[in-house]
Amino acid sequence: MNNIKITIAILLSVLLTSCAHQINISPNLNSIKNIDSSKKIDKKIGYYFVENKEKEVVTPGGGGDSVKYKPYKEIEDGIKKILSNTFNSVASFNSEVDVDKDKVDLLAEIKISTTSFSSSSMTWPPTQFGVNLSCDIKDLNGDVLTNIQAKGEGYSEYSEWFLADKGLSGKRASEDVLNKFQNLILLNKKINVSNFEIKKNHINNEEIANSVNKLNIEASITEPDINGVASIKIKSANPILSLKINGEENGESKNGLFQIKKLIKIDEDAKFNIAVTDSKGNIETIVLSAKRKITQSNQIKYAELNPALVKSQSNKDAVAIIIGIADYKNLPRADYANDDARAFYDYAIRGLSVRAENIKLLVDGDAGQEEIYKAFKTWLPARVRATTDVYVYYSGHGITTNDGQSLYLLPQRTDRDLIEETAIAQSKINAAIQAAKPKSVTIFLDSCYSGAGRTGATLLASARPISIKSTAQAFPAEFTVISASTAEQISSSSNELKHGIFSYYLMRGMEGDADTNKDGKITAGEMHSYLMDNVTRQASLANRVQNPQFAGDANRVLVGK
Repeated sequence: MNNIKITIAILLSVLLTSCAHQINISPNLNSIKNIDSSKKIDKKIGYYFVENKEKEVVTPGGGGDSVKYKPYKEIEDGIKKILSNTFNSVASFNSEVDVDKDKVDLLAEIKISTTSFSSSSMTWPPTQFGVNLSCDIKDLNGDVLTNIQAKGEGYSEYSEWFLADKGLSGKRASEDVLNKFQNLILLNKKINVSNFEIKKNHINNEEIANSVNKLNIEASITEPDINGVASIKIKSANPILSLKINGEENGESKNGLFQIKKLIKIDEDAKFNIAVTDSKGNIETIVLSAKRKITQSNQIKYAELNPALVKSQSNKDAVAIIIGIADYKNLPRADYANDDARAFYDYAIRGLSVRAENIKLLVDGDAGQEEIYKAFKTWLPARVRATTDVYVYYSGHGITTNDGQSLYLLPQRTDRDLIEETAIAQSKINAAIQAAKPKSVTIFLDSCYSGAGRTGATLLASARPISIKSTAQAFPAEFTVISASTAEQISSSSNELKHGIFSYYLMRGMEGDADTNKDGKITAGEMHSYLMDNVTRQASLANRVQNPQFAGDANRVLVGK
C-alpha cells in the first residue's frame, strides 16, 4: 500500500511540474520614450540576432510549472523602434552572412537572454521577469566598436493578470530593457556622433600604394548653410601642385591651403572625391560628404508655458481640485496628463487666486478612486462656504457606459472589465460639489468620452461614442464647464507642445492671450473663443478634429478682477 501511495505521489509531481504555459512578452511600443529627432545618429544601421528569432525559450513560472515564449521574435519590433529612434535608417538581416554592406554603415549583433520566477506556489504566471540584452556595434570590417548591455526587470501581482495578461511581468521587463537600451545608445560616445558627420574614406588604393610618400592632409567640410553653400577646407604641410574635386581642377597652392565653396542641392547627399597632388608627385585621395536636409515647414517653435506671465490677483475665497493621470495601471497611457496637472497648479494660484493650502493635487498613483472620492466628499466640503468659488481641473481618460447615458472619469487603477465599479460617475462628482453649496463652480476637462485615448488607442473594445451631444446636458445648469472636445472626438496630446493640446492653450490663454479686448480680464466666453481658434488649428496639424465645448455663463470672469 505504501508503495502505491509513493508511486501516485511521484506521478502527480511529474504532472504538476511538467506543464509549460504559453505567454507573450511583446512590449507596448507606446511605452518606448520618443526622442528629439535632432539627437539621431547620422548612420544607417543593420541588425541581426545571434540566434534564430523563432527560438522558443522555457523558463520557470510558479507552482512548479514553467512558461514558454519566443524572446527574439516578440521583442524584435521594440528593438526596431529603438534603432529607428536613434539612427537614420534601419535594416534587418537573418544573420551576419546575409548582411548587405551597401545598405548600412554599422552592424548591431544582438543577443537576448531571459529569466523568470514566481513568488506564488499556487499559480503559474511569473511575477518577476528579467530580460538581458547584449549588443555588439560593429563596423563593416567586423571590428567591434563598442558593446552595449542593458538589463530590464518587470514585476506583476496576482490581481493584475488573474483576468488579463499572464505575461505582464515579461512585457514590463521588455519595455524596461528597451528604454535602457535606447538611453545607452544615445550616451555612447563611440557611436553617438553629431547629425552632420565628416566622412573620410581613403580610396584609389593603387595610386596611394604607388606614391613615394603618403601625404598628411587635413580635410573638412561645413554643414550647408541656409542657402545650401558648404565650405571645403584642405590643408597640407607641403605646397599643393594640383587639387581636383570630382575631376575638376582647382589649381595649386604654395602654402598648401585651399578653401572652396560648393552648392549642395536640397535633400542631396553630396559626395566630393578630392585628389591632392604635391610638388613631389605624391597623391592622396579623400572623400568628403555632406547632406542638405529639407527644412520642414511645419516645424513650428512653441513658447513654453510660463505662469509668471499671469497677472497675479489677491487671494480670494476659492478652492481647487486638480487631477492628472498619465500612467494608468490597466489602460493606455494618457500622454502628458500628469505634467498638465502639475503645471495647472501654478495657474490656479496666480490666475484663479486660489491659495496653495486650498488646492488638492492628485497625480497618477495618488489619483485612485478612493482618493478622488475623498477629495470631493470629505476634503472639499470642509473648505467650502456660501462665498467660495470652486474650480475643478481634470486631465486623463473618460468613458461612457454602453447605453451612452452616463459619463465616467477613469481613476488610475480603473479595471476595464469593471468600469461602473472602478470608475467615477461624473454625476456623483456633480452631486458632491452641489452638496457643498459653493458660490460658483468652474470645471476644466481635458478628457474625451469617445472611448479612445489621447493617441487614438481604444480604451475598451465595447466603448461607444456618447449619445449626449452637448456638454450642458451632462452638468448642472449653474456650472461653468469648458471641455476639450465633443463627445465623438479625441482629446489629443502633442509631442511638440509636450502637453495636452487643450491644457496647453488653456494655460496660454490664462497668461493673457485669451484677453481679446485687452481689458485685463478673461471671461469664460473669451477663453472658449480662444480655445476654439487655437485647439482646433493645432489638432488639424495632426490630421485630427477637436472642438472645445462650453456650457454656463459666458460673462463669468476667470482671470482678473
